[in-house]
Amino acid sequence: MEIDKKRLDKLGITYGRLTNELNKDFDLSLYNINETQHEIIIGIKESVVLEQLQEFMQFQYSMYPQEQWDTIVLNQLRK
Repeated sequence: MEIDKKRLDKLGITYGRLTNELNKDFDLSLYNINETQHEIIIGIKESVVLEQLQEFMQFQYSMYPQEQWDTIVLNQLRK
């Protein structure tokens, strides 16, 4: 998410107030927050994405019998 600093200034919202308000609804420790001259950029941390992806893949893996999963993986590797 990119937030225009000029817009925040017009609204009278400081960086500190923005992060405090966002932290009420979101755990900001899960996000990278970078500030440039013109905007504030908030993005989810790569480690969080990878953790969620791993959990999702484990769930997907558990839905197939082992033999069927091995066949799917082998077919993908052959492509």
